Amino acid sequence: MGHPIREQRIRQRLNWFRKAQELGSVTDACVFFGISRKTYYKWWHRYAASQWDRLSLADRSRRPHRHPRQVGTRMARRLRRWRRRTGYGARRLAWHLRRKGVPRVPSVYGIPRVLQRAGLLTRHRTRPKQQQHYVMPRPGDCGQVDITYVPYRVDGRQVFQYTALDHPAPRGPVLPGADELSGARVPGDPAGRVPVPAEDGPDRQRLHVHQLGPPEPRRRPRAGKSGCTPSPSPARPRGSATAASGRGART
Repeated sequence: MGHPIREQRIRQRLNWFRKAQELGSVTDACVFFGISRKTYYKWWHRYAASQWDRLSLADRSRRPHRHPRQVGTRMARRLRRWRRRTGYGARRLAWHLRRKGVPRVPSVYGIPRVLQRAGLLTRHRTRPKQQQHYVMPRPGDCGQVDITYVPYRVDGRQVFQYTALDHPAPRGPVLPGADELSGARVPGDPAGRVPVPAEDGPDRQRLHVHQLGPPEPRRRPRAGKSGCTPSPSPARPRGSATAASGRGART
């Protein structure tokens, strides 16, 4: 079984030819499928030249025929030999080859590709970090606090949200504070503790506290060079006498 996208393209182009034969017009078939006559005849001539082989309707490789800067066979053999002998990486291999006067040494990005095609590069598996879970004897002994900003402003001030999350502990209100948006309070609790169960378990308590930041400073008008606010100059009447520096006044 071939590639699914490749088979889909072949069936699609075969449908062009069947539709044109059914309608008796290539133009109507091209209008029906939304293609040009040039595209239709391009694939029709390729299909006919291959003696009606359906594989000729597949997309051909677009890889260039020549690679002027491709690593040669002799250089690739030398890199593989040095890699097996020394175990050096790309930078060390390039440095040693230049030191020996080898011309046209590949870059440090091209050497790993040669070694990877030869199967001489191995990826080291990293162990996943194991999360350490804490179990506290009493609620409120250990918590986590995240701080973020609210994307809108309240009375011209930036609002910050403090989210406190208590670690697994027995149930009950454990964190002090209040939720200013909802105004929720625990009945009979003067401290106003607000337990909100989290999604990952009923024994974890979560609390959102919103705090207003400092008010924004008022924007002052731009001052002139002397530091004072420039005042608009009165309109000068036409025909009045003007004085220039170093010149006499016109009358």
